[in-house]
Amino acid sequence: MSEEGVEDVVEGLLRQSMTAAAQLGEQLARARQQFMRKTEQRSEQQHIEAQRAMAADLAAMRAVVVPVGQDEWWNTAKPEQMTQAHLLAEAWKDHDPEALAA
Repeated sequence: MSEEGVEDVVEGLLRQSMTAAAQLGEQLARARQQFMRKTEQRSEQQHIEAQRAMAADLAAMRAVVVPVGQDEWWNTAKPEQMTQAHLLAEAWKDHDPEALAA
């Protein structure tokens, strides 16, 4: 094979390698974008789930703590109920005015 033929072969291989590298780079860029989108979606979903859990915990706390403000509750409450109401009020007092009032 002549020197010119070898150069043509090398040049062709180089072009193929460059094309393959460019395609691989594009695939990696798309994969990274997809990964970032999924990560963002997961973060948003986790935030929503955390908010829902917090709202459920708040509602449960209020169901226990709010009745403490009624005199009749004290007449019928058992020691366990009083303890639970106290613990919840202490835990939530910095986060909820109902707990602070209790």
